[in-house]
Amino acid sequence: MKFRYTCSGSWFRGNPHTHTSMSDGGRGLQEVRDLYKSCGYDFLFITDHNYAEETSGYCIDGFLVLPGIEIDGTDSDKSYYHILGLDFKNAYDPDTPLEEGIELLFNTGAVVILAHPHWSNNSFDDCLKYPFHGIEIYNYIGHTMNGKSSGLPHWDIMLSRGKVVLGFASDDAHLTDRHPHYGGGWITVNAPALTADHVMAAVRSGNFYSSTGPELKNISLTDNTIYIETSPVEFIRLVGHNGYASFAFAEQDTPLTSWKWPLSNINTSEKFRKQLRIEIEDSSGKRAWTNTLFV
Repeated sequence: MKFRYTCSGSWFRGNPHTHTSMSDGGRGLQEVRDLYKSCGYDFLFITDHNYAEETSGYCIDGFLVLPGIEIDGTDSDKSYYHILGLDFKNAYDPDTPLEEGIELLFNTGAVVILAHPHWSNNSFDDCLKYPFHGIEIYNYIGHTMNGKSSGLPHWDIMLSRGKVVLGFASDDAHLTDRHPHYGGGWITVNAPALTADHVMAAVRSGNFYSSTGPELKNISLTDNTIYIETSPVEFIRLVGHNGYASFAFAEQDTPLTSWKWPLSNINTSEKFRKQLRIEIEDSSGKRAWTNTLFV
């Protein structure tokens, strides 16, 4: 097994699920880009419905825009899906049957993510049907619209079945009068530089964390011990198979900013360790999640 994280680069914050006026978003690409840049973001994936932004990834004024797409529909089993394809650069026919669209995403090398499974009412069987690279574990618009924001139970089922699946938090930003909210869910990658190649390499390898608020400043394995450094938080949890958790909590109004776990205290089986991830939670209940620590 290999430890997933390498935090020798810089941290870059981005939204992996963004819509513009090219589909059902309320603002044009430049306006969306400027809005996120003003909020301290470093990059966006543009994932309009059934339309791919024709770019291989460009950086303007220190802000990176990356291509993607969101496809949706019902498969032959009558299961309904919304699916993201990050780094998808091809033309797309919106009349493409869903299963052909999914196959196209995989065949063109996109990072294929099951979007908002709670909102889409996806069953656990639905999330196991296709070899997804990732799943949305938090969707901000799902939270604001009807409270159906979490994909954590689906993620746990996938991991427990031996699937190496990445967890993504996102805004699913639309920026319309009905759905004006943004800045509630994101990923933060660790990369040598803010380029399309470096960000995509970090996304594909899972060298990122997802957040709704708190920050992970360092994630490392040294001398057979897992170390993390964080922004001030109330809870730090090492989460694993079934009900396993090793956790710490702030006491006497002194927040936590670091923790460690010697591997000698953790189940050594490969199946068990491949499900380990870290979750942190701040005083307002906002959380952040690593991907699984080992691959």
